[in-house]
Amino acid sequence: MSSTTRPSNSAFWRCDRCGTPNPSASYVMACLGCGSPRSAVAVKAETTQSLVPPSRTQRRRRLILLGLVVGYGLAVFVAGLMVRLVGDAWWPGLLLLMSPRWLFLAPALPLGIVAWRMKRLWVVGIVGIEVIFVLGPIMGFSFPLGRLAGKPPEGPTLRIMTFNRGGGPNDVARLARYLDRNKVDVVCFQEFAPDPALEAYFAAGKWHRDSSGAIASRYPIVAEIPRPPEHNLDRDRYTVTILRTKIAGPEGRLFVVASIHLPTLRPGLNRLFRGDVAGLRLQAVWWGEEMARLVDVLTDSGGLPLLIGGDFNMPVESAALSSVLGNGVFQSAFEEAGIGWGYTRPASVPWVRIDHILTTPDWTVTRCWVGPDFGSDHRSLVAEVVFPAPQSVRP
Repeated sequence: MSSTTRPSNSAFWRCDRCGTPNPSASYVMACLGCGSPRSAVAVKAETTQSLVPPSRTQRRRRLILLGLVVGYGLAVFVAGLMVRLVGDAWWPGLLLLMSPRWLFLAPALPLGIVAWRMKRLWVVGIVGIEVIFVLGPIMGFSFPLGRLAGKPPEGPTLRIMTFNRGGGPNDVARLARYLDRNKVDVVCFQEFAPDPALEAYFAAGKWHRDSSGAIASRYPIVAEIPRPPEHNLDRDRYTVTILRTKIAGPEGRLFVVASIHLPTLRPGLNRLFRGDVAGLRLQAVWWGEEMARLVDVLTDSGGLPLLIGGDFNMPVESAALSSVLGNGVFQSAFEEAGIGWGYTRPASVPWVRIDHILTTPDWTVTRCWVGPDFGSDHRSLVAEVVFPAPQSVRP
């Protein structure tokens, strides 16, 4: 008796002799139940059916899917160029820098699901590559393999934190426990207001403070460097805050710590949302001028190693900041030794890192990470650095 009857599911054929359903695979030439041979006519019919070309509707759907995936890839590529090459030099790039860049991941999930259901696995692979590009270059994922794989130089280490307290109430008890548990030696504050609980913690721990309260150190503060003159144009275009101290570290080694706060771009962004593109550009130009003035001031540190912690109000991809890091004057602690994205703001769901720790090249950064939420609209940033060897102190 021949075995040619097919069940409703085309993935099987049913034996006429015993009724066993068998998989429609070319190598199954006999019934798995009774051994009855499979009809050659049935094999030919199934092979012919598998070669039926897709319908016009199927082809159209595949072309639409491919077009969407290619369009998504082009958008991701252009966004990567905007982040890495354009930055704040053009207002769309500036808006992209300050926006949550993980939004570029939104189209990936539906595209991947549709491609999977249409059995286009190679399209799923392309979407996966696009996702990796978003997570990496666009979102600014850091993985400094060279620094992490190398052996750090020997010498005493120091841990520095920068923290914009946001002007509101902070969880001082949690902050104090974090400073003690992580053995933080120096803290740079921005937007700080007197807080009796925080003052009591520093007093009990015998910390040293500068007169402004912006810098706290477990090592002695030996001098405060005068603030540079202010240069304010209007309420929104105000001067950068620069507070500096000289500190005597292990073995009396002197170094300079600076707590800085650059003007915010928020007024310019508000103008952009009202349709005033020129207003945003004006604010961005002012930020760049203040960044240049900051560099001029900080490069005059008396030849001492310098640590800078502050709220820069701009991500590291900004043209002015990246040029400073690129010319070897300063190095970014997170780019040197941080892993991940390092976002610091907003504190609840951070999507951008505008708080940075910079050092002169004579320091070696061994670690850098983002702290928890202490109640501010910013998260803190902490870095561990190795003191420069005495002979490497710059003249």
